[in-house]
Amino acid sequence: MSQTDESLITATIEGYVLAMSTGAEEGLRAAFHPRASIIGNFQGAVEWLSVDAYVGEVMVAGLPPNTSPNWTVASLDLRAMQPL
Repeated sequence: MSQTDESLITATIEGYVLAMSTGAEEGLRAAFHPRASIIGNFQGAVEWLSVDAYVGEVMVAGLPPNTSPNWTVASLDLRAMQPL
């Protein structure tokens, strides 16, 4: 992985974290491919959401904005990635 790849990935993650922390709808959408599925565990149940459904849930959650979230990228491993 090149330094440019790492910088681009880190910038995307930072944009996502800031969008989540401030409720910025466009920033959330920008972090995902339009046909992405967001899969996770919420309150003990598996959720499988489209980008629209995920962004909708984040927006209605009404969490107080945090303009200084504490986050870090611990490691990146792209060996399993396939080109689109």
